[in-house]
Amino acid sequence: MRKRDNRQGGLFIETKRDPKTHKRVPKSESWIAQYYVDGQRFRKSTGTSVKVKAEAKLREWMGASERGEKAKPQTQGLTYAELRTDLLKHYAEKQRKSLKTRRDGTPYLFPLTALDNFFNGRRVNDLDREIASRFVAERRTAGVSNSTINNSLRLLIRMFSLARDNGKLTAVPKFELLKEKSRQGFLPPKVFQKLFDAMPTNLQPMLLLLYHSGVRVGEAERIEWPAVNLDTAIITLL
Repeated sequence: MRKRDNRQGGLFIETKRDPKTHKRVPKSESWIAQYYVDGQRFRKSTGTSVKVKAEAKLREWMGASERGEKAKPQTQGLTYAELRTDLLKHYAEKQRKSLKTRRDGTPYLFPLTALDNFFNGRRVNDLDREIASRFVAERRTAGVSNSTINNSLRLLIRMFSLARDNGKLTAVPKFELLKEKSRQGFLPPKVFQKLFDAMPTNLQPMLLLLYHSGVRVGEAERIEWPAVNLDTAIITLL
């Protein structure tokens, strides 16, 4: 049998047999998209009865497959719970000190609690910037600071990064961190410059990072290249 290529795809309305008339009738008003990736067929509802919108959705999915990305029909079974499990495994392998163990022996990270309460039961395909904004709004309503919310968002960002590294996703959403209040008690710029000039050259980059970001020495020492995004100038602290 000839192997289908990624350029083949189409739309159809799924039907069923009416038990009374024995005629085929639409199962749903929504168009079903069908396309192939390396000979494997994928089918998924476009969620719309408007053919023009359905065609746009099909082109989006087929375009993603052409670029080597995994489109939503290929990742529809992936859930937040699976990303969470992979994150905890990663922290255990790396022996992160922030990973704690409950009395019943289950591992946990404190910022995960808020994520679990909001994202448990959700599919990864549904986790986008809009959902993240709703999470932030809910936490702010509860009176939580931006710094604490960011701790949870960093874990969410790390989950998606690991999923991409593990080949479960090829395209991940961009979640933006919130602006945090600067810590008090820093040296005035002129005094800091004197300290900076007096430091050995190899320590100056670390000093700049500590001074301008406010991160702790221990946090800075754990930063690895996978946590650094040069395009967005963001470092994800773990």
